[in-house]
Amino acid sequence: MDESGGEGAAEPADGGRPVAVLTCGPAGAGRTTCAQALERQGYVRLVDLDVPHEVLRRRLRARRARDDADALPVSGELLSRFLAGFEVPRGEGEEVVVVRERAP
Repeated sequence: MDESGGEGAAEPADGGRPVAVLTCGPAGAGRTTCAQALERQGYVRLVDLDVPHEVLRRRLRARRARDDADALPVSGELLSRFLAGFEVPRGEGEEVVVVRERAP
């Protein structure tokens, strides 16, 4: 997809089956521009997982303790910096999914 979200945009799957499109990339890559272009084509954007900060901290501590590909070293300080600068989407047509921690 180009920067305008036009040429090369994703088309719905054959047979009318639902399609999920995941955008990923660093800041400035154009994820929002791409998502907005897809919305104009009729896609529904699902942009916010509302997770309590303490749940995030607990999950990251557990992840760091593992020795696998998802064991990213996100320190408590780095998480705090990220959360302080994270702008929760409001009024962008987003669907909010509230995440509750499962009981052990």
